[in-house]
Amino acid sequence: MRELVEHRPSELSIVFDGETHATLLLTASRNTLNLSLERQQCPGSIGILSDQQVCLLLLDRREIETVERRAYLIPFSDGRSLEVVIAPEFRGPSLHIAYRDPELATAHGNARHDPENEADQRFALVSSNHDAATSFRNWRRRILRGFPKLEIPTMNPTLATALVLAVVASVLLVAGVQQQRQKTVADLIKHATAADPSVRAAVEPGVIYQKVAIRTTRRTLERTIYRDAQGVRRPHHRQLSAEDEQLKNRLTNAGVNWDAPLSVVDYAQWRRRSNGTRDAVTRTGHHLLTLSTTPDADGEVLKETLTVRDTDFHAVDRTVELRDSGTVEIAELSYDVLPWASASPDWFEPLPGSIAGDAILPALKSHLPQVLSEQVLDEAEIEARVALNQLHADTGERIRLARTAGAIHVKGVVDTDVRKRELLSRLSALPHVEASILSVEEVNSQPQSGSPFENSQPIQVYSIEAQASPLELYLRENKLPIDRITSISHNLLDGGLTMQQAQVHFAQLQPRFQAANQLPPHLQGQLASLARNYLDAVSAGLDANARLLQSIGLGSGSAAASPEPLSPQGIAMNQ
Repeated sequence: MRELVEHRPSELSIVFDGETHATLLLTASRNTLNLSLERQQCPGSIGILSDQQVCLLLLDRREIETVERRAYLIPFSDGRSLEVVIAPEFRGPSLHIAYRDPELATAHGNARHDPENEADQRFALVSSNHDAATSFRNWRRRILRGFPKLEIPTMNPTLATALVLAVVASVLLVAGVQQQRQKTVADLIKHATAADPSVRAAVEPGVIYQKVAIRTTRRTLERTIYRDAQGVRRPHHRQLSAEDEQLKNRLTNAGVNWDAPLSVVDYAQWRRRSNGTRDAVTRTGHHLLTLSTTPDADGEVLKETLTVRDTDFHAVDRTVELRDSGTVEIAELSYDVLPWASASPDWFEPLPGSIAGDAILPALKSHLPQVLSEQVLDEAEIEARVALNQLHADTGERIRLARTAGAIHVKGVVDTDVRKRELLSRLSALPHVEASILSVEEVNSQPQSGSPFENSQPIQVYSIEAQASPLELYLRENKLPIDRITSISHNLLDGGLTMQQAQVHFAQLQPRFQAANQLPPHLQGQLASLARNYLDAVSAGLDANARLLQSIGLGSGSAAASPEPLSPQGIAMNQ
């Protein structure tokens, strides 16, 4: 107990599911950190560790997703303490962490110590007569809650031995389960090869866009690569510098394709040509599996590795360790499949055909960018906007529209796979509309860092004393409930964001209104109805926020004026 209670950390690490999420530097008499958690992304466990790797508190999902306010106090020696509050909020639980050390105020030249100001009135954690011994026993039980039937009245040798054996058994059990789940070399190569774009024939034509970074012992080179998803058209040949040409030749000899450096097929072929290898599969990151291959025979290549995501077996990293020139690292920075309407003529070699313009091969016709008239694009855009509005996706989700010469592109991120399929099913039925929508699960499954070359550093959080907001001061002056601050702030912010989204969509309709006379009658009606819906959303948001402010004595009491009914023609957009 003395080693735990008297140790002095210089920083605290907040760990989500075993990975450091934030760091709180302890530089003042009171150091605070506030974290807001999304309900869909709530971790399974949250641990608070000192820089000496001492676990101060461990919370599981049931305690994080609490429906009532929870407060914890961990006392230390010399008046130091750690206070943690979990409060349910509208979007998810909020985590408030406060570490107090009165001696840090003197050490940093700040001798003033005001207990009343230091006690955060918004977080009433514990009373001043809290029994430190009782608190420590509760804290000890929380750390050992994995053994609920184990009572520790005294730290005798027999009990300590049993505890150590139990911990070792648990670690071995977890390690055994993880080893069972680990993909074998053959399984990894099989699934990754099936996911390779060169093997998986694309049903729809498109352009594979890939940006990679190639790092050697001397420099880092970034390349943008374009490939035909169906493998018909060849990338445009570009002259390389002497240094790049030399690097390309070295990688080619090591089985790396310059135009597809992360190809799993090329990696498997190099492995077979090596005539005997020693292979191992290890987990090297969140949702990342790395295959390491060491040839038995002496040669130019000493070792190669290939890293794939365990969610879709897409290759994201490859390293080549050369005997004479060191290690070359190839990492994917970004990847996407673009429509041919977005392709540039400079990306690929010219299509086969005579100078006089003979007929192009039928197999290649689908690759040509399609140019549509403005009226066709107007109709496609209105139909896409109407579909999104009917599905309530344009004023509550991260969805955006982009217009090109060949199509209307709808891109965005939604909460669930079910919602993604709902939107794609509706948009895919619309002509000249191309949708690319991801779910939150798919976004989270991708690597967090853009490049593995960057050092993974925890977030550095520097804490200062929080100042009361004008809303808090107003509530205190008028003796109104302080616990309404969070709900009022969230509701005002949500209403403001909804109004902003509706306003943006409404403004984007202005060019369509100007050409309304050129649209078919049914589209003119849809256009007017769509604009009406956006204005109603703005008006409803203003009314809701006005009522909310009036409930605490703010505002004039007059609701926002409703706009005049719209007609398909002669609409004053500015008004």
